[in-house]
Amino acid sequence: MKTPTLIRRSTLPIGLDLGASGAKLVQLRRTGRGLAVVEAARIEAPAGPPGASPRDALAPMVDALARGWRGLGFRGRECVVGVGQRVVRIRSIRQPKMPLEEAERAVRIEAPDRLGFGPEEPAEIGWIRAGEVRQSDHLRDELIVFGGGSETLRWLIDGLTDAGLRPVATEPTFISVARCFERAGRRAEDDSIARVLVDIGHGASDLILMRGRSILFFKTLNVGGSDLTRAVAQRLGLDETSAAELRAQRVSASRRRREILRDERSERAIFEAVRPVIDTMAREIGMCMRYFAVSFTGLRPGYVLLTGGDAAEPGLAEHLERGLNLPCRVGRTLEGVRLAGSLTGREDAPLAEWSAAVGLSLRGSGMCVDRAFIEPAGGAGARAEDDRPADTPSTEGAAA
Repeated sequence: MKTPTLIRRSTLPIGLDLGASGAKLVQLRRTGRGLAVVEAARIEAPAGPPGASPRDALAPMVDALARGWRGLGFRGRECVVGVGQRVVRIRSIRQPKMPLEEAERAVRIEAPDRLGFGPEEPAEIGWIRAGEVRQSDHLRDELIVFGGGSETLRWLIDGLTDAGLRPVATEPTFISVARCFERAGRRAEDDSIARVLVDIGHGASDLILMRGRSILFFKTLNVGGSDLTRAVAQRLGLDETSAAELRAQRVSASRRRREILRDERSERAIFEAVRPVIDTMAREIGMCMRYFAVSFTGLRPGYVLLTGGDAAEPGLAEHLERGLNLPCRVGRTLEGVRLAGSLTGREDAPLAEWSAAVGLSLRGSGMCVDRAFIEPAGGAGARAEDDRPADTPSTEGAAA
């Protein structure tokens, strides 16, 4: 008789992605067969207008979260918070090669000024060592440094705490996106394979170049989903709201393998509208790849993964593939993960818009891309919440 194996399930923190159109929340748990979704939810609350302060941009989302996240099926209250470039500043810098402790001290001294924080503006700083680059006749370390204003981050954490959540770490969303797809590079043979992730957001896109499980390069591209929407609106004589709805319908139809627009002329007109935007994106990606090939001694990526809310735009991956002469596809964010909650039944969908939230929850699993720049409660993954509903008070000290 075979003795049954007892598997203790461990619930990871809620991944909370604060984006341009609201918040996405995903919580994962470990099982004997891998990972499973506990719950996933969207809370719609558009951020403030461009140019608004970080607080003004995020305040509507914090208020909406306070009203909307309880009772949805999440377990516990711990969350890892992802913030974009309305809150965090990001820059690559180079410095002489030095031991980790010395590099840490040098970054703490140099990074605030390089990121534009003044002497009277306290900031929380984090960094990633990207790799060795050749500059003239010398090898130097390329670092990706990032930081956010201390007052803004503390205000955000206090607001989420008042909403009933318990933030345990805050990090830039490009790190969480990389962590989400880091699962695809865990084999030893993948360490030599470079791949490009393009996270297509509303107002801009993040390009992340990885080799194996490490981030080597990051760049913000000044093109995003809003540019696609404006192009469609101008071409078809629509207002931007109607153009956005039309694009969303086409994406939905494409996912379901249905045709929503039978007029081939309309389809062609829409593609002709967005093609210049896609061409701009391809040029910017190509320039980043050339810079990377020169700086990192000829390493060329093997493929491109698209993710983010606008990754599934019909024809986008195919047109980028032709422009870059490199395989390009939409990343499958939750491939191999058992779905539940609002994602039940969507196993065939790429779910690319959930990648940042998934990566934030995965921070609690101890995966390798782990550079938060503020950890108000000792760091995600230091302690796992129990499996009680979100509106039940948690027990301190539960074992991870």
